Amino acid sequence: DVYGLREEFKENSDSITLYATLLGGYFVSPILILIAINRKFDLFSKVLISISLLLIFIIFSSSGIKSIAFASIVTIFFYFLIKKIKNFGLSLIIFITSLIGFAFTLFKLTSIDLIYIHWLRRIQVVPGLNTSRFFEYFILKSDSITNSNYSPPKLISQYYYGTSGSANAGIFGDAVGRFGLTGLLINSTILLLILILLNAI
Repeated sequence: DVYGLREEFKENSDSITLYATLLGGYFVSPILILIAINRKFDLFSKVLISISLLLIFIIFSSSGIKSIAFASIVTIFFYFLIKKIKNFGLSLIIFITSLIGFAFTLFKLTSIDLIYIHWLRRIQVVPGLNTSRFFEYFILKSDSITNSNYSPPKLISQYYYGTSGSANAGIFGDAVGRFGLTGLLINSTILLLILILLNAI
């Protein structure tokens, strides 16, 4: 049961363990594969790939986070895609704008709201909304979660939505929820180091 394993892992892991797990699955493992690709698969590259696959297996089997199993595949796909497209930023903007236009037209003509209401809302609206609620709850209303056994996403989900779900808010909202304003500095520094490393590859 992947969902049960993931829930158990989140409930029994502290903030440091969760961050180490996510960094290992979403950053270290894909970076190792990218370095291996750039070395044209020599012996050292094979070692890096083996370490990356082993890391993915360990994290997935212990945490049940399915997206970690596909993170490296997605990273490799976008790596080659970006290399082929000269102006990736402009192409991405055009793609997103076209997708919004298509989804809106489809919704108006057929009342099919899957893309327009659900997918686009979850990608564009919900993350920003949840981030603002993380700031409001943990900075303006309360600066700690020591009096609760729930994780920050669960607290936000219960307080604002009245559900037992998980209101994820990305790296900055999660940072505020777990470490307060200090978390912003921590995650911003981690993001900066990741971007510097990616740019150097």
